[in-house]
Amino acid sequence: MNHDTAAPAPAWILGSAGRDLGWILVPGFAIFAVAPLLPHGSWPAALLVALCVWGCDSGHVYTTLLRTVVRPGADLALDRRWRAIYAAVPLAVFAAAFAWVFAGVPGFWIAVFYVTVFHHLRQLYGVVRWYEKLNRRADPASHFFIYALPLAALLVAHTRPLAIDSLRYDSHDRLFEVAWLAAPASALLGLALAAWLVHEARLYRRGVREPNRALAVGAPGVLFAACALAGGDEATLLYPLLVTHALTYFALTRHSLVRTQAFWRARPALALAAVLALAAGAGLLDYLYERHLLPGGPLPGGDAWTGLLVAVAVTPALWHYAMDALLWRRAHPEAAAVFAAGAPAAPQSAS
Repeated sequence: MNHDTAAPAPAWILGSAGRDLGWILVPGFAIFAVAPLLPHGSWPAALLVALCVWGCDSGHVYTTLLRTVVRPGADLALDRRWRAIYAAVPLAVFAAAFAWVFAGVPGFWIAVFYVTVFHHLRQLYGVVRWYEKLNRRADPASHFFIYALPLAALLVAHTRPLAIDSLRYDSHDRLFEVAWLAAPASALLGLALAAWLVHEARLYRRGVREPNRALAVGAPGVLFAACALAGGDEATLLYPLLVTHALTYFALTRHSLVRTQAFWRARPALALAAVLALAAGAGLLDYLYERHLLPGGPLPGGDAWTGLLVAVAVTPALWHYAMDALLWRRAHPEAAAVFAAGAPAAPQSAS
């Protein structure tokens, strides 16, 4: 990609600015605005939990099945190497999780949390790189800011107590809270946001018009900052980020299915429905399992039953993280079709 020549016009992953805004770039802001208005314990608050936790956070990981296991009419048959990878990854993830819990090594849940953060950051980076491919111009500074802005916001969030019950931290697994870092961390976040704005202003003066890439960096950066500075509980701190991540994944998965599998290409509207239905159904079962079977509190080492329950609970998400590190790379056999230029059929409900 050329580092200096601006693209003549912005291009959008889902075919239009409206669809990309609704599915990829700004959905979390709606959750951030609405969540504080819902009375705790009310049915609208319960509906928000169902949307954000069951359907999005728990549910989106299972939609990876549609690209790896359930592949009707796939344009390319997976060779032996990729079939072996798809079979080995979940087994390796399960074995590693079980071994960690059974060994009684502290820090299991905190490790899952930070691996999840890394997974979210990699998705953000991937979206920026996708827009750069569409623009035919790379912007290395954006690669820095897509990590710097969320990480600075995360540092701010670590300077005060966080009411995140669902993280299930025991006495060994707590987010560090360093109150004296509040002012320096906030200043660092403000400096990062200002530096990003200056960078975009300089590009604009040079005639570089890339609203797609600029929004892919700025929107998550601002959302992370808003959640870190103003969020005080799961609904305002986590839900906006979870929804943005999941809706992006739903849209990109549907995009990939239509691009790579003849069955879904002939049924583009059904492809989106399948993605959402799988997320809703599997997400609800996952959520019920975690709430009623997964042990909370300290994880006792040497307990095979606890190790089994925990490994079953975390394997889908960790498998999803591992598979995403493979599915969206240029080395994947379907990458050429997924990332090809030209507007695909877009999710029908996002028009």
